[in-house]
Amino acid sequence: MSDKSVSGFDNFLSERRRSAAMQSEALIDGKRWFDALMDREFSGRGDKEKRARGQIADDTGVPESYLFRLQYKFQDMRDISGEVYRRLMLRYHEVCQAHEDAADDKRRRRQEIDHAAHQGTDPECNRDSAALVGRET
Repeated sequence: MSDKSVSGFDNFLSERRRSAAMQSEALIDGKRWFDALMDREFSGRGDKEKRARGQIADDTGVPESYLFRLQYKFQDMRDISGEVYRRLMLRYHEVCQAHEDAADDKRRRRQEIDHAAHQGTDPECNRDSAALVGRET
C-alpha cells in the first residue's frame, strides 16, 4: 500500500518537472514582465492585488482574467498568447523608458546647476561664496 502512495507521489513530481521543463521562454518572459509591472503598480499594505492587476489590464488591454491566470496558474501554463506577450513587453518597455527619461532629466538638471555654480551665475552660490570670502579676510 505504501508503495502505491509513494509511486503516486513520484508520478506527481515527475509530471510537475515535465510541465516546468515544457514552459516556453515566451511564457517565462511574459511572467517576468507581468511581475515587474505588478511590483510597480502594487502600493503595498492595504492595496489589493486585484486593483493593481486591473490597472495593468487597463494599461495593456490584456483581460484581467488572463493576468490572474498568469499570476496564480503560471505553473500549469505551457505557453502565452502572442498578443499578450507583445502587450506586456511593450508596456514593460514603456515603463522602463519613462524611468530612464526621468533619470536623464534629473542628471541634466544637476549638471546645469553644477555648471551654473562653477560659472558664478547662481545667486545662491555667489552669496555663499561672498560670505566665505568675508570670513577668510
